[in-house]
Amino acid sequence: MKRIIRKSGGRKYVINVRSAGLRSGNYAKIYFNGRLIRMRYSRGLNIVAWDANKGMRKIHTGSYDTYADARASGRIELLLRKLPKGAIVAVACKDECSRKLSSKLKGMMRQGGSK
Repeated sequence: MKRIIRKSGGRKYVINVRSAGLRSGNYAKIYFNGRLIRMRYSRGLNIVAWDANKGMRKIHTGSYDTYADARASGRIELLLRKLPKGAIVAVACKDECSRKLSSKLKGMMRQGGSK
């Protein structure tokens, strides 16, 4: 589980990310201030983004099957480039999500703080 605490305009926001591979529970969940973000969580990368400059307004939710869809990496790269500066991005992996990621996307995610 990854927990992010963001303070913006005197308010505190808590983001929790939980995920598990196929043999360890096979789930992905992203929480904002203790509430599960309602979206379709599927195999691969599940992404939620907020605009920290606009009071943590949710600006994107999406699931990307990075195992079966060869173009998923490119779509995620485009999404990350289009997000406003200072956006907060939470990513939860369900099942398998890294084997077929492009090296460019892996670099972008590492640059953003992923491990």
